[in-house]
Amino acid sequence: MDRFPAMLSKSKMIGPWLLIDGGWLAHRTLWSLMGDPAMQQGLLLTFSFLDQLRVICCDPQCQSNRVGLFFDSRKSVRREFFSDYKARRKPKTEEEMWLM
Repeated sequence: MDRFPAMLSKSKMIGPWLLIDGGWLAHRTLWSLMGDPAMQQGLLLTFSFLDQLRVICCDPQCQSNRVGLFFDSRKSVRREFFSDYKARRKPKTEEEMWLM
């Protein structure tokens, strides 16, 4: 329990709240591992996602242990009002569909 004292004690919380777009981070993780045969296991994808989150939190410009992750939903108000939202994107590959 002493390994992560800053995360356990409110008095030792450091840094600002970091609000991170989880969808962006997941997309970045996916493309950094594309073509890696070990990615098929899924565990590598999860580990890489969490490792990239750790790197962001430990960056000297951020240095925070308070993080809020947020994700877009498939059904969003943005799509209702802007029907062309992301309309120019290429269709997802089979590998991308497998990860969803």
